[in-house]
Amino acid sequence: TDKSRRYFRLVGAGAATVDVLDDSWFQYRDKGFLPARLVKSLGDGLLAEFGSVFDAVECAIAIQAGMVKRDEATRPQHLIRLRIGINLGDVIIEDSDIYGDGVNIAARLEGLAEPGGICISDTVYKNVRAKLDLTFEDLGLQHLKNIVEPIHAYRIVLRARKAPTEPFGDLSP
Repeated sequence: TDKSRRYFRLVGAGAATVDVLDDSWFQYRDKGFLPARLVKSLGDGLLAEFGSVFDAVECAIAIQAGMVKRDEATRPQHLIRLRIGINLGDVIIEDSDIYGDGVNIAARLEGLAEPGGICISDTVYKNVRAKLDLTFEDLGLQHLKNIVEPIHAYRIVLRARKAPTEPFGDLSP
C-alpha cells in the first residue's frame, strides 16, 4: 500500500508536552482537518498515516504554524518545538499497527528536521514540489540508521506566516 506516513516527535518531551501534542492532533482531526489515521502515540510522539502526501504536508505545516501561535503566549522555558518527518512509501500493516521501511524512513527524517521544522524524503518532494507553493532546501543524500540505501532529503522552508486561529487558538498554557 502506497500511503503517506508522517511521524513526529517532541524534543525534550515530558508529560505536559505530550498532552499538548495529543490535544493538537485531536483538535485538527475533530474539526475535519485531518484525513488521517492516528496509528499510535509513542509517548513522545505520534505516528500517523495519510491517504495523500499532500494532506500529510499540509497538516505538518498547519501543526507547525499552530505551535508558533501557541508559543506566542508561552514562557521561553515552556516552548515546544516539534520535529516532523514525512515519507511516502510501502508499509506493512498488522492489526492496527504499521511498520517497515516507509515508517522507519519517516522516523529518521524526523531526526534530521530542525526543532520547529519539517524534513521530507525525495519521494514526497517529487510529488509536491510543483503542486504546492513551498520552498525547499536540498539536504542531499542522507545515510539513515538501519536503511540500506541513502535517502535524498529536503527541508521545507517555513515562511513567517500567521498561524491559523483554529484549532490551536484554545491551547494557551
